[in-house]
Amino acid sequence: MDDRMARMCLSCVTEPADPAVQQAVAEFGTVEVWEGLLRGSGSVSERAQRLDMDELRRSARSSGLRFVIPGDPEWPERLGDLGRAEVVRRLSGVPLGLWLRGGGDLAALCERSVAVVGSRASTPYGERVAAEWSADLGDAGYAVVSGGAYGIDAAAHRGGLAGRMPTVAVLAGGVDVPYPRAHDALFRKIAERGVLVSELRPGEHPTKVRFLGRN
Repeated sequence: MDDRMARMCLSCVTEPADPAVQQAVAEFGTVEVWEGLLRGSGSVSERAQRLDMDELRRSARSSGLRFVIPGDPEWPERLGDLGRAEVVRRLSGVPLGLWLRGGGDLAALCERSVAVVGSRASTPYGERVAAEWSADLGDAGYAVVSGGAYGIDAAAHRGGLAGRMPTVAVLAGGVDVPYPRAHDALFRKIAERGVLVSELRPGEHPTKVRFLGRN
């Protein structure tokens, strides 16, 4: 068991941005925390003991997914800033790792990027402006990053797809689970040149807390 595998395992049985997990990893390291869960009791340990990592890796490979961690070439170094960010609703810290789907290089895209996000209950005017801005940003060499939701997020992604740069969607569920389902085709288009990103293991669905963690 190495650090990469331990991070992947922990990402499958714990919630993202859990400060207790962050503290334990900082104090003992990922491998020791994972081995402690395997020896322990309680709901998280039970999930750890049931986890079939061989099956998860086979499923991820067949779906074209990859898992990146701090230090990898594709890891955006500026995510380190999250380690100094204010705790929001008991959510904090640098991700253990990120699940990715798509042909884009996450680090390269984030190096010149702009986040365009907004209301789900958007107006036609707002959606038009978000799309136009995002297309212009793409033509200027900036990747548009958004959350894949209805409204402004979707308009931003569509505008980004119309520009010359790929777009990045940061999701609150697994990168293989289209949410909202109506955006399945949009996510497929994003993945062709850009990338879908999540802290959550494949197959996971969004919850209110996970949306907060994603933000």
